[in-house]
Parts: sequence; structure tokens; C-alpha cells
Amino acid sequence: MPLQSTSTAENYAPYLLALLLESPTWVHRRVEQVELVDDRTVFHSVSTDLSLGDCSLGKEYVDLYAKKLLPQLLIPVGLLDKRPLECFNLRDSRGGSLSLFTQRETTPMATQMMLQLAKQEGYDAEPLRRNIEAIVDAQPPPSVNQLAGWPSSGDSRDNRELAGALWEEPAFRFLLTHFAAKFLAVAICPSDYCSDRKLLKFSYTTPLPWRRLTPLRRLGASELSFSVPLPLVRLSASYHVEVQSPEGTDVLYAQILRQEQIRNGRAIVNAPDPEDCVAGPRSRAHLYVQDQKFTDNSEYMLTFQLILQRRGLVRSAFVTTLFTAIVLAVLWIFRTRVTTEHNSAAAFLLIIPGLAAAYISRPNEHAAASRMCLGLRSVVSLAGACALTAAGVLNLSVSPWVATLAYGACTVVAVACLLVALVTYAVTAHGESAD
Repeated sequence: MPLQSTSTAENYAPYLLALLLESPTWVHRRVEQVELVDDRTVFHSVSTDLSLGDCSLGKEYVDLYAKKLLPQLLIPVGLLDKRPLECFNLRDSRGGSLSLFTQRETTPMATQMMLQLAKQEGYDAEPLRRNIEAIVDAQPPPSVNQLAGWPSSGDSRDNRELAGALWEEPAFRFLLTHFAAKFLAVAICPSDYCSDRKLLKFSYTTPLPWRRLTPLRRLGASELSFSVPLPLVRLSASYHVEVQSPEGTDVLYAQILRQEQIRNGRAIVNAPDPEDCVAGPRSRAHLYVQDQKFTDNSEYMLTFQLILQRRGLVRSAFVTTLFTAIVLAVLWIFRTRVTTEHNSAAAFLLIIPGLAAAYISRPNEHAAASRMCLGLRSVVSLAGACALTAAGVLNLSVSPWVATLAYGACTVVAVACLLVALVTYAVTAHGESAD
């Protein structure tokens, strides 16, 4: 592989370093679509609009490749987490698959890029090659405290002084910190990427973190907040992200924030600028940022809130519990008369559990929406169980006082279920999607 030799890495380092540091000059637009595959997985689909010639060393780089002085056309896709990439798929503008170097294969290149950056800052960092390579190749990524010890990592006094001087350079410290936590994703692209503007597409999946659900959230009566990392915000002139809500839910709020502005998946900023966020229920939320500096140390996150749609299970649960409560209340009021005609009354009561089962059973429902509806489903099931219990009491022909007690208890529980469903129905009133 071309990047595994030091000589090849030295040839590519100046150009890949320039492409990485000057990403907003040649990556004109990046569009990322975020979608929940299930209740544990987020699917990212990224489309990049680029033109290599717009970088300061882009034309020189393209010319060297055209003259066959460089064996392959390599393009830095971005900085991705040091973890196994799941469902990663890299494609060109025609949909054809492209090759991507592994982390181990790009380690020599990333090391050489650090040495090249030190050279541009006026330092010869060759004595620290092994120290830099150890940080770049570290698995798992070194902690902040370990990186803080970088200035004393040299094996001699001169090397420690050199490391300390390099650490004082903002660009060097920034890039080394990011190479420690992430790996440089480098793609092998066809020759037609040398001219004109081209599209580069890739997709991957990340885990979806869930916080412990409160009772209200289990009932669907409160929104759920999520945060998804966006590692590519700084690597383009403009960055667009669109989040798609799972079926049965709406996006109530979405915003791109720095990691320090988020706590437990929720934004902690006091008053977000309306232009920087999307508020109001909708099936899709679109956000964008532009003119971000690559040397901005912040990690960006997409934070969004999901809420159940009123149409669907929420409305069905309200109707079912309302019907159940009314029937059981009538049964309790006319309990003396119903006892003598229990066969027809019991048959009527058995309709309710069937309705509840029809509403509860949704085999094609999205896993995330199903998880949010678990509490509400339990409420509908409890109302159906009350109707089933009342029907059983009628068929058993128990004594009047036992029947009265049973009907009263079932009615009280059914009314409580109705109140819970009513609260959820009222709260999701603003969850009706406008689009």
C-alpha cells in the first residue's frame, strides 16, 4: 500500500496537510442526512461537493498526479472516530465504490503530516517521530491527561524542549489532539476528480445513546432528547444536516451545538438564536452552518427532540380508554339490571380487549417509536384487562356485593387509564406535523 512507506508519505504529506487544513476552500458544500434505523442505531449519509483545484496546493497536486509522479489520487475524507466503522460505504458521483485506507495504513501519513506542519512552523520534529506515531496510532485514544504530558515526552532534554515548543503552537497542538482521538480517513479517487467539481458520498452508522426514560416519557407525554456527533462540520465552507424523524414521531426541536453546550443530551444554552435552530413539530428538520474555522477546537453535536405524533397510537389509546371507561361506568350504574342479562353484556364487554389488542399490535412500527410508546401501550392493555375482568365476573354469576366491588374497581382503574391517555393526548397536541 502506498502510504505505508516513509518516502511515499513524505511525497503526499504537504498536499494532504494543505487539503485538510484548508478544507473550506475546496469542500464547497457538505450535506449529511441523519436517520434512526432503529432504537439503537443512527444512519449517516454524507454527500460532499468538492473541487481540488481550489486549494492552495491543489493544482500542483493534481499536476503531479497527471504527470504520474504520484501513483494515486488521494483525498482526505475527514477525521473519523477511532473505532471500527460500521456499515461504511464510500462511493463516487456515479455510485461506484471507492477504496478507503485503514487507520493503520494512514498512521505513517498522519505522522508525516505532523512533521510537515512542524517544518512549516520552523521546527525539525524528526527526533520526535516515534512519539508522534505512538499518539496517532494509540488504541484506545489517549486521554486528555496523557496528551498534556506530551511536552515532556522526549527522551532527552533537547527533545523535551522541542516537544514543549511545538505544543505551544496552536495549529500543531490542535492537529495532534485530533489525530490522537480520530483517524485520518483517506480515499483513493479516480482521475476525473482532478478537474471540475465532483461529488463524493459515504455513509456509516453510529450507536444511539438513550437516557433512562422517566414515567412521562414512557407514556409518550414528554419529548425525548438525543445528541449525535457531527465530526465533519469544520471540514467544508457550508455544512447542511437534515434529521428524519422515525415513523409515528415528529422532530420537535433541532440545533447544532458545541459539545460543552449540551448536558445529558439536552441543550443548556439559555436562549438559542432562532436562526440557528428549528422549532416546531415536523417530519424533517434542516440545519446548516457556514464559515467554520478548521482550528476551532469545539466538537459539534446535533441535538434534537422527538415527540409522538397525536395521530396513530396516541389517538387510538385515548379513544379506546374513553370507550372502556364509559362502558364500565354504565355497567356499574346499571349493575343490578346487567346481572340478570349478563350473557349479552359480557359479549359486549369482550369487544374492548379486542379493540385494545388491535391498537397495541403494530408489527411494522419503528423500534424507536415503539420504545417511546411502551408505557402508553401498558395503559391501554390495563384498560382492556379491566373490561375482560368485568366480563369474567358476569359469567361467573358471583354474589351481588362481589360484583359491585369488582365493577367499581374496574371502573376506577379504567377512568385512571383514561386520564393518563388524556394527558398524553393533550401534551402531543403540538406534536401534529405541519409538513
